[in-house]
Amino acid sequence: MFVNVGFGEAAPGREKDVEAAMRAFGDWLSDAPGLVAIHLLRDPQSGQLTGVSLWKDRESFAAAMSRPRSDHRKMDPAMYARLPETRSGDVVATWPSLRG
Repeated sequence: MFVNVGFGEAAPGREKDVEAAMRAFGDWLSDAPGLVAIHLLRDPQSGQLTGVSLWKDRESFAAAMSRPRSDHRKMDPAMYARLPETRSGDVVATWPSLRG
């Protein structure tokens, strides 16, 4: 399994624009082969959004990122106080829930 995490800081007053762009990105990826799940997280204190996508493998992620984005909303850098960054990696350990 492969995980990609994207996060950025919205410019003041542009929080809804950033969320809309991240949702559009998720919609664009939703039919990609090898996608397991996408999650959009909001920090309750700062309001910062973080996108997390889980993939069958690194190759599936790379193939999805190489698809044309004609239907994807283009990122407007002015929406961000800090431009988005990503971190990704292969899952090396998973723990099952002990609560059932």
